[in-house]
Amino acid sequence: MRLERIPGRKVLKLLDYFPVVVLTGVRQCGKTTLAQSLKPDWRYVDLESSSNYELLSNNCELFLRQYPTDVIFDEAQLLPDLFSNLRHAIDENREQKGRYILTGSSSPDLVSNIAESLAGRAATVEIGTLKSSERYCAPPSQIYEAFCSGIFDETMIGTKPKLNQNDFFRHWYAGGYPEPSLSEDTYFRDVWVEQYIGRYLERDVRRLFPGLNINRYRRFLSLLANMSGQILNQSDLAKALEVSSPTIKDYLEIASGTFLWRNLNSYESKASKAVTKMPKGYLRDTGLIHSLLKIPSLEHLQVHPIMGRSFEVFAIEELLRGLHYSDATLYSAHHYRTRAKTEIDLVIDTKFGPVPIEVKYSSKIQPRSVKVLRDFIKEHKSPFGLLINNSETFEPIGNKLYQVPAHGL
Repeated sequence: MRLERIPGRKVLKLLDYFPVVVLTGVRQCGKTTLAQSLKPDWRYVDLESSSNYELLSNNCELFLRQYPTDVIFDEAQLLPDLFSNLRHAIDENREQKGRYILTGSSSPDLVSNIAESLAGRAATVEIGTLKSSERYCAPPSQIYEAFCSGIFDETMIGTKPKLNQNDFFRHWYAGGYPEPSLSEDTYFRDVWVEQYIGRYLERDVRRLFPGLNINRYRRFLSLLANMSGQILNQSDLAKALEVSSPTIKDYLEIASGTFLWRNLNSYESKASKAVTKMPKGYLRDTGLIHSLLKIPSLEHLQVHPIMGRSFEVFAIEELLRGLHYSDATLYSAHHYRTRAKTEIDLVIDTKFGPVPIEVKYSSKIQPRSVKVLRDFIKEHKSPFGLLINNSETFEPIGNKLYQVPAHGL
């Protein structure tokens, strides 16, 4: 089953502006498939192939003279010399755009190589695992236009999302890695995740950090599944694993740098009251969370203690991926919690002001949630705020405040 990936439009648009577009993201999320589907006639070079690696490592400059454009380099971080050679090739004809697509699964290597050699010459698009609308072939939501304009599109009010809510729930449980997501076989999904974690540890983590205790880091991933959606206390994690706090900091940087984990730093501004500055975070794919926690079905998930946090994680990640794939620019994502325990799940800081977003599994509107959002909007002069829940329609619920069905993300 071939799926149309939402970020494809953004990749093609950026190729009109930059000589290189780099596709980053967690291993097995579909970066290679997307690149080849967008440019099927381009030459494809897989740097995990020993023959391709040897060819370029010995003759990179010559290769780029032979193929000065229309090349896809897969897992480009494996050959650091490629980046300096690309810079030289690009600068010989700086005005020519849309020449190369690079993919990579390991952020630390890619970020440093792009910063050193391709700054100003490359745009980066992070590809996530499948969004629910991609998995079930629903049209992209209009909600992201509000972050591009700073104005909520009120033509959505009273409308229902195009995506079926039951499909949304199934995707929440199964997660978005393309291969297991497209299978209805739960045994296969469990085995796939087990094999995936093994490959991730051996191919990404061990290569980047050869001295790392792999068994302890595997236990750390299981702890992260339990901690997803919570404020992180590194001291508690260190005690649980019997390691130092600096080691936990290193582990978190590895998980984040390989796109498994998303950190949300606290939102701070002059208008903010005293805030808790500890970060919050989560494993980005809920299917991975549920497999690591050995939750056997959607029905079990819906009565599991992690259900509320898992749904919050899923809704936030759906929104952030959609936002990244949109035309929105100059934004950042945070969580918000004051020392008085006032909390907001997500704050998107945009060029129009901060947008507070609360996520609830219930379809009913809780007065406390509305009050917290309303107070934040007033104090921070927000353009609008969102309450994401399991309602059926987009509705206004206050001044500059809107209810958004989670399956409308």
